Amino acid sequence: MYKQNTFVMYKVLFSFLLMLVSIAGFSQNTKDPIIGKWTDDAQDRTIEFVAQGDHFNAVILKAKDGSLVGKTQISGLQINGSNAYKNGTIYVIKQGKTASCTAKINGNNQLVITGKMGFFSKSQTWTRTK
Repeated sequence: MYKQNTFVMYKVLFSFLLMLVSIAGFSQNTKDPIIGKWTDDAQDRTIEFVAQGDHFNAVILKAKDGSLVGKTQISGLQINGSNAYKNGTIYVIKQGKTASCTAKINGNNQLVITGKMGFFSKSQTWTRTK
């Protein structure tokens, strides 16, 4: 009798652990690919995208100009299909203005952010950091 109860207990414990591993794996797969840290081409600035409800914001983590650290550079990006984002607003540091922006992930480690002001647009490629 004792061996049978022990066997049942191990079976229940194994099933529970298997369920936990499955849930952890599923939660990692649902993480949006834009979430994380990104560095610009010149490696002057590092931003981190975070989820805020149904949109994504990017906060400056590191910059040559230390006064920019902690400020939101991109806000309101919404998913627009697979690895594409729309309806965002970007703060253009050099001009001290905001512009509309979109973003697209190319591969796992490249993010192209395009800012638009009127008829003018400019794109920048950012690289994922660890």
